[in-house]
Amino acid sequence: MKYETRENLIYALAILFPPAAIMLLGKPKKALLNLLLWLFFIFPAIIHALYSSR
Repeated sequence: MKYETRENLIYALAILFPPAAIMLLGKPKKALLNLLLWLFFIFPAIIHALYSSR
């Protein structure tokens, strides 16, 4: 059950604030890339976060 809760949190963050979802996964370089995508283009950042959370 705990794993499901964390996974759901990651997916929710991937939609609301994608860089935070990537940071929670322990990928700081990808989080920086995602932050840049999020600042300029919100939809590519969401797609990147959802893809990286798999």
